[in-house]
Amino acid sequence: MNNSPNNTGPTNLPPAQSAWLWYPYDGSPEFPELDGTGGRTGMGGPIYHYKTNIVNSKKLPSYYEGSVFIWEWSRNYIKEVKTDESGNVLKISPFLPTFSFKRPIDLKVGPDGCIYLIEWGTGYSGSNPDARLSRIEYTGGNHAPVAIAKGTPDSGPAPLTVQFSSSGTYDPDTNDVISLSWSFFGDGSTNSTASAPTSSTAPSTSKRRSGPVLR
Repeated sequence: MNNSPNNTGPTNLPPAQSAWLWYPYDGSPEFPELDGTGGRTGMGGPIYHYKTNIVNSKKLPSYYEGSVFIWEWSRNYIKEVKTDESGNVLKISPFLPTFSFKRPIDLKVGPDGCIYLIEWGTGYSGSNPDARLSRIEYTGGNHAPVAIAKGTPDSGPAPLTVQFSSSGTYDPDTNDVISLSWSFFGDGSTNSTASAPTSSTAPSTSKRRSGPVLR
């Protein structure tokens, strides 16, 4: 009973209900997908409704129809929850597990079908320079690989022998095979297809150029 003189709602309150999802300060036996340790600062958000009348190639795909988004402020993750018609949990999946979130604090689905996310930032008390508002867009189809090229040493007199490395190069589409080709002198010719080749400049060469081309 809410008999407060300040009550502007119903007096007879409905009975308490059990939590939909629950977890302690460490892992949850009931919901192991809600991983991590530390504070319990989970928040529940919108249910995504795929709208065919929204003409926007960047909106979330129909896979997320009916999905509930939840996020954790202290554990820095976002999860996507599939439910049955009665609201019971069928599956909890990580949402963008390769992203690094910085204390997500609010999440909305915009009228364009994209996700808008507010991140508090790494500091606890606020006024964080890395706090941000982000728009998460869907990008379908095959993705371009990300080329990482390093050379040691990065300068010196000719003749100069440089050990190159493609360590860290990856393809967002994990099932795709990456092949490497190196053009050391900027003339478009392929000088090596190794992952860590060595190149030596000619005595008359004062500068070197390098860069991997991924196919």
